[in-house]
Amino acid sequence: MTWIHRLSRHSSGVLLMDINSDRRNSRVIKKARVMRVYRVSGQFGKATDNFSEKGRVIEKTTWKHIRESDLERICAGLQAGHQKHMFTQMGIDLQSQEAYEIATRGLIKPQDGSTPPVLYSIRCVEFNPPDFVLEIHTINETCRYLASLIHHIGLHLKSSAICTKILRTKYGFWRQEDSLIEQKWNVENILENIRLCRALMRANHLEPTVLVHSSQEEERKLLSAT
Repeated sequence: MTWIHRLSRHSSGVLLMDINSDRRNSRVIKKARVMRVYRVSGQFGKATDNFSEKGRVIEKTTWKHIRESDLERICAGLQAGHQKHMFTQMGIDLQSQEAYEIATRGLIKPQDGSTPPVLYSIRCVEFNPPDFVLEIHTINETCRYLASLIHHIGLHLKSSAICTKILRTKYGFWRQEDSLIEQKWNVENILENIRLCRALMRANHLEPTVLVHSSQEEERKLLSAT
């Protein structure tokens, strides 16, 4: 039994488990760099030593000057910066025809897990200051990175912020609705969930991608492995 891309202690959501496959499935999924989707909750007005509400408070700041449009502007800037960085890694001008053609071929992904986290989409879905919720589509992230992202957004808005909750709502094409909660773990339910997950893999395979520093032939081999 192997957990794929664990969550931190104070996070929750979709978590994949590979059972009796000699880790073949986990290796394929990890190599595919599938995108994860999170709902990350934050709160303006204070900072802690570990970016979360569980940490020691080291600063308190004002937050009433922050508007939803300000938060959305920061999120848009972060998203654009990450997209530009991916093309830069490939040595391609973001404004060129080549960049457009590559973008239409599929999602540009890092080659492996050794590169920094990549944000593909970040937007505010709830704004009730000092509390807010961001929906984040990302690859190569960690829960600590997501918490630190909330902290840095607070700084950009001339305030401070802590992460109060991290919920993973999707892992590739596995959704919350497809998950088996711990209270329902028994042999019958586990076997039924395995059948469901196998059907999802056959129906969806892996998302079309353009892997940084990898050829299209390598990508086709990876997709056909499922």
